[in-house]
Amino acid sequence: MYTDGKRLWDSVEALAEYTDAEMPFSRLPFSQMHGHARKKLEHMFRGADLEVRIDSAGNLIGRLEGAKWKDRVIMIGSHSDTVPGGGRFDGIAGILAGLELAHTLKDRGVRLEHSLEIVDFLAEEHNEFGVSCIGSRGMSGHLSSEHLTIVNDNGESLSAAIDRMGGNTIRLGDARRTDRDLHAFLELHIEQGPVLYSTDIEIGVVADVVGIRRMEVEVQGQANHAGTTPMNLRHDAMVAAADMVVAVNCEALKLDAEGKSYFVATVGRLCVSPNGANVVPGRVNFVIDARSSDDKMLERFAVACDAAFERICEERSTKYCSSVSTDSPSTRCNSRVVEAIASTCEALGASHLRMSSGAGHDAVFMGKIAPMGMLFVPSRAGISHSSEEWTEPAALHLGTEALYRTVLTLDKCRIED
Repeated sequence: MYTDGKRLWDSVEALAEYTDAEMPFSRLPFSQMHGHARKKLEHMFRGADLEVRIDSAGNLIGRLEGAKWKDRVIMIGSHSDTVPGGGRFDGIAGILAGLELAHTLKDRGVRLEHSLEIVDFLAEEHNEFGVSCIGSRGMSGHLSSEHLTIVNDNGESLSAAIDRMGGNTIRLGDARRTDRDLHAFLELHIEQGPVLYSTDIEIGVVADVVGIRRMEVEVQGQANHAGTTPMNLRHDAMVAAADMVVAVNCEALKLDAEGKSYFVATVGRLCVSPNGANVVPGRVNFVIDARSSDDKMLERFAVACDAAFERICEERSTKYCSSVSTDSPSTRCNSRVVEAIASTCEALGASHLRMSSGAGHDAVFMGKIAPMGMLFVPSRAGISHSSEEWTEPAALHLGTEALYRTVLTLDKCRIED
């Protein structure tokens, strides 16, 4: 293979040192440790002869000038921040794969026709401001003035935090990119799920990134004494909520069983009030997280849940109300980019699978402004967002080689859907 697996792995180990010692491998967005890691990345970028800058949205960018289409860019990016107690691969693998690509071009004396940019997007993970994918939102024009005024618990605005990380939100518009200057965007990522690992498939060729709909539900009953309220006279919000959670799971199983599109739904957060051992619950709040590669399935799911909730509340003498807090449509990868990745896997003799991404990525926002593609490498046992997250060195190397060869292919062709 053209790329250097040892150099790639050494870079992974080097970045893993930038972590909260009490909570490996944490680099929370906007934290001091996150800033230190980005300084290290900047040094590593310069070591690959990249021209380095931070744009006004706070994205760290390393650039190689193209030989022919200097104003047209092939961009490779991901993020260096992590969730609390996260791993050493989520996000960072995609940046370092791009960095290895730049080293390999230098080693082989290859100059791309298009310019190449490697990007560490600012704050992809959910953070203290409640907004994910901050850098890619800024680059794609989806970071609003309302976002910038959000204030964290310490009284710092998002605008001030971006500026602290090297951005310049007064000139936020300067970070905007469009399909006029972006030839293609690629992101390598660990799968964050068990499909590749459990089937011994080497590379996932992402066809689409799921749409996400989050619904906040409140169940209203009547709090009362647990010892003196007869069972048949209760308005127990917790019992109704329990039935609702089961209904969510049943409706998700039905849609998934259709086999037409990827579909999952989860209730992962539930709050009970008054939350006393001897009190019949009077109110329960929970959040439904539904994801699908088919936006129509998300709508069907919401309608089915509403019908089930109405029936349950009538049976349990309770009431409910709901609202949609997140409604992000699914994003399809560019068909030509998908084919280029798949063809590269064929040429490498690498087993591969076309699949949906059940997690969101910076690629979602970049796909709004450029031909976009993603490739996955296996994550052991599907574990991610955990210090136990692990991808084998050989698996990461193979994915990086596929990324490199895909870039060489895309550099020579016109990309259309």
